Amino acid sequence: MRFLIRPLNALMMSSYTRIRNPGTDERFPISLESSYSRIARFFGILVFIFIIMFNSIFLYRQTFSRSLLIANSTLGFSHIYVIISKPERAEYVKPVLKYHNLDYEVFHAYTKDSDIVNTTVSELWAKGQALDARNIWGLVGCWASHRAVWMDALEKRYTSFLVLEDDIDVHVDLRRIIQAGWNNLPTPWDMYIPGPCYPGFVEGWTAGPLKKLSHMACTHGYGIHARIVTKILEWSAEQPAIGIDLQIMTGPVHGGLLEAYAIDPSVIIQRPLDTQHPSAIGTNVDVKDEAPAEDDWRPNYLFPKEASTAEKLSLAYWY
Repeated sequence: MRFLIRPLNALMMSSYTRIRNPGTDERFPISLESSYSRIARFFGILVFIFIIMFNSIFLYRQTFSRSLLIANSTLGFSHIYVIISKPERAEYVKPVLKYHNLDYEVFHAYTKDSDIVNTTVSELWAKGQALDARNIWGLVGCWASHRAVWMDALEKRYTSFLVLEDDIDVHVDLRRIIQAGWNNLPTPWDMYIPGPCYPGFVEGWTAGPLKKLSHMACTHGYGIHARIVTKILEWSAEQPAIGIDLQIMTGPVHGGLLEAYAIDPSVIIQRPLDTQHPSAIGTNVDVKDEAPAEDDWRPNYLFPKEASTAEKLSLAYWY
C-alpha cells in the first residue's frame, strides 16, 4: 500500500495553504475544501486507472483463454465422439486422429446386424415407409448411431461436442484453422462445422475461415452446442429412413432454425468410395454398394496431397 499512501500524504500536505501567526510563529491551514477536492480528484484518477487495467486484463484473459481452446485434446469442444462402423475403418482413422493428439471416445455404430436396426427396418416395411430399399439398413444404422451419441452427450451434460465418422481425412493444419474458427465464432451458435458438404453460404457473412451456412449436408464432422440437442432429437425421432443430415442440418439450417457456421474450405473431409471401401449407408443385407469411384462426389472435396494427414502418414486407403 506504500505506493498509495505516500502520494496521498504528499497530496494532503500540499492541500493546505498555511499562514503565519506573528505572535507564536505557528502556521495553520486555511482551506480544507481545497484538500478534500484534491483527495477526491486523486481517488477519481485511481478508479479510472483501475477500470482501464481491469478491462485490459479481462480482454486479455478472454482472448488468451480462447487461444488455449485448441491446446486441449478436444479442439475446444467438451468432448469428441468417433463413430466406427467397421474394424478396418478404425485402422485408418485412428492414426489420423493420433497425429493431431486428439482425445476421443469411440462409439461403435449400429449396423445391419444390430437389433435396433433390424427392428426399426421391420417396422418401416410394415408401415410401407421403407422407400429406399437398397440403402434402408445403412440409413437406419446411421440414424440410430448419431441419435445414440446425442443422447449420451445429453446425459453427460457436455456443453458442446464434436462428432466424427470413420471415413475422414483431416487437414494437416487442423489445430490452427480450428482455432481461427473459434476466434471468429459468434455467440450464440448452434453448429460449428469443420467439414460440410454441399454447403451454401449466407452472402456477405465471412469472419476469418468461417462462413455462415444457409444450407449443408453430411455428418462426417460436425460440432453441436448443448442447447440444440433436445431439438435435433425431436426433429429426427419419427423418420429413421430419411438421411439424418437432412433432418437436423439441411432442413433446419435452410429454414433459419439453427445458427450454423462452417470452415471454408473444409478441414475435415470424407474419403472417396471405391469397390473395396463402399459407403456404410449404401449397404444392406443382400446388396453391397459397389458404385465406381468416378460416380462419387467426394473426390471433388479432397485436400491437396500436401494438406492431407492421411497422405502424410502414407495411408494409401485415401488416394
